[in-house]
This record gives sequence, C-alpha cells and structure tokens, in this order.
Amino acid sequence: MMVMWSGHSGADDKTGRGAIKYLLDESVYKEGPDGKKSLVLRDPKPEILRGDPKLMAALISSIPFERKYSSAVLSFAASDINVAEFNAGDKELRHKINDLIDGFEDVAFAGIPRENRPMTLWSTHTHLGRLELNVVIPRAILHGGRLKSVNPCPPGAEARNTYDALRDYWNWREGWADPTDPARARPVAPAGHLAKAGRADQREELAAGVMAEIQAGRISDRAGVSAWLAGQGWTLRREGADYLSVVGPAAPHGLRLKGPLFSSTFQKVSDLPAGLIPAAAAEATPARRTDPAEAAARLAALVQRRGDYHRSRFSWGGDEKTRSDLALRRAKADGREWVQRKATEWSKKRYPLPPAVLARLRFIDPAAGRLVLTGGTQILAGTARIRTTNSRDSELHQPDDPGGQEPGVGVDQGPPG
Repeated sequence: MMVMWSGHSGADDKTGRGAIKYLLDESVYKEGPDGKKSLVLRDPKPEILRGDPKLMAALISSIPFERKYSSAVLSFAASDINVAEFNAGDKELRHKINDLIDGFEDVAFAGIPRENRPMTLWSTHTHLGRLELNVVIPRAILHGGRLKSVNPCPPGAEARNTYDALRDYWNWREGWADPTDPARARPVAPAGHLAKAGRADQREELAAGVMAEIQAGRISDRAGVSAWLAGQGWTLRREGADYLSVVGPAAPHGLRLKGPLFSSTFQKVSDLPAGLIPAAAAEATPARRTDPAEAAARLAALVQRRGDYHRSRFSWGGDEKTRSDLALRRAKADGREWVQRKATEWSKKRYPLPPAVLARLRFIDPAAGRLVLTGGTQILAGTARIRTTNSRDSELHQPDDPGGQEPGVGVDQGPPG
C-alpha cells in the first residue's frame, strides 16, 4: 500500500465537483498509448465508503479560502486485498479498511478533536483488479464558531515522513506490499487501465528497449536514454525532474515516460533500483525500512509533533495531548503484539523457538524465513547450522545440542534489512 497526494487544491475548482466526480464517476477519460484520451468504464463502479457528495460540494463551496480541499489515494497491490471478497462485503476486510481510514484521518487531523474535524468523502476504485481508496478532505475546520484553514498534508519533509511512516506501519502490520522494496521496482509507470483492457502500452515497450540497451552497455544515464529515443524517431518535447515527454509518429499527441529510467537521478547505472537490473536483482536483498515496533513508534512520534502544532495553533487543551500519549503506548504495544503473533505462527508451522530466541526476538519476516534479534543477529530458516561470531549469542546453542545444531535454522550477522 502506498499513499499519494494530488496537487489539486480547489484553486481552479471552487465547488470541488471535479474532485468529487473523479471519485464517483462510473467512466473517466484516460490517456492511451497514442497520447489520446479515451473513455474507460469503471466496472465494478466506485463505492462510497464515507461521506455525502452533495454535502461535500456544499461544504467546499462555503470555504472562503483559496485552497479549499486536498485529495489523496491509498493504492494497494492486487495481492494486498482480494477485491472480489471486499466488494462482496467481507466483514474482516471491511473492518480492516475502516481501521485504516480511521488511522489516516487521525494523522491528517492529529491534535484536532473529532467534533471539530470536517466531513471527509471516501470512495473505492476496484476496476483495475486492485483496491484504491480515494479521499477528498476540506481544508477547513470549525473552531470557535468560525472556519479556520488547515492543511492535512502541508509541503515539506515533515508531512512526507509522517505519511511514509503511516504507510510503513500498516504495510508491516498487515503484510501488504512494500513500495520501497527494490524487487518491486518497475522501469516505467504503467497504465493499469490499458493492461486490464488487454491493450499494449507503448511506454512499457520503450522502457523494455531502454533496458535492453542498458544491459548491452550502450546506455548508462538519462542523456543516453534521450539519445536512444531520438534514434528511434521520437522527439523530446519536455524534460521534467522525473519524466521525459516525447512525440513521434506512433503518438503524435505525445507520451509521458515516467519512472527510474527517465528520471534526472539516473546519472549512472548504479543509480537505478537493484530490482531493475537482473544481475543486481539476483544479489539484492529486499530493503525494509524498519520493523513494526519501530514503525509504530516513529509514526506515533511524528503524529504527536503534528498534534502539538495543531493544539498550539488552535489553543486546544491537554485532553488531546493525553490521547496522543496513549496512542504512542498503544502503537508500541501493537508492534510487540505483532511479533508475538508471528512467533506463535512460526512455532506452529516450522518448529518451536527456543526461550533464548523468544526473549530477544525483535522482528520476524515469514516470507524470507528470517528472525531478527536485538543487536542485529539474524536467524535464517533452511540452513544447516547456527553461525555466530558474537559471544553473547552462545546462549542460542541449546544444552541438548552441544554441536550448536538447530534443525532448519542458521544465524547470520548483519543489519535487519
């Protein structure tokens, strides 16, 4: 799951109807491989999870500020949420998504009492075979009988880090796909509506051509990409920080090529995500930002700072501060509970974990068959012997196994991810 914010703020959409229509319309125009826009049917149709579209339009219209709303999308991998079961009303999935929405709003409105928060409008898009949660948030709260401007995602690193922490925490908690994992890197941003319609996306074809040239050693940076495109008959129309816009006979209206291959950060091959290059991908270890306990603590600390700012700005009392402290303790407890739950599952499916391991257990990665202990020691399933160079890990060698053997277990030294 990843969180993405739109740049639209109502400066050119005073009633918010453009944003609301995007959330709810059963058909929408999307750019095709030739650069032209075509009508795409959303089937299944969007579903409203929270809010009222008419009331939302009226609320946005009444806001006297230039920037009237913010909008965001929470996008899931197809493997994260079974959309057929979700659309059929699966109670467990619905409860999980409802908790996520609550958590998102608690971040957006940290420090602001619930009775003072504005109504939000949430909808689903599942026509691409995966879940997208879309939200429109009015940028105003009611305080002292007056509307006060508030930005749920202000510019700057603080807000970006806060929503990254929210993403990391939920992805760890639920086992959802991690968008920062190099193994998930894609050479170009795909057009999902084309894939579902069974139509070729010329952007992916061009990206494949660039990748072949990189592997052959003929392209080593973005300048080389631009030169190769020119040699294929494409004209560079615009060059952005993270994209190249080109036109050609096959796409007279233009194509926007966005992704690591076309970014200004591509100055040498080693700048590319390891997952893009087959040789590097074979050696790469999927990167993980942190373990769930750390993600929870990091999120709680950032939310508390955000809440402190709102409480100071709007002069609210200490009740919200107390709730933030409780949230911090709950988040840390959630992380510990997650590890304990995974340890129980591991013991049932693989083999019982020794008490010495349980006492120092910090994180479990079931997919990789990896346990991480305090101090950074890693236990890897599927190896023949415990390997350790740290004297304090001698306690891991069980008394009934003088040779240090542990069936299906190995210890590796290194950072947890």
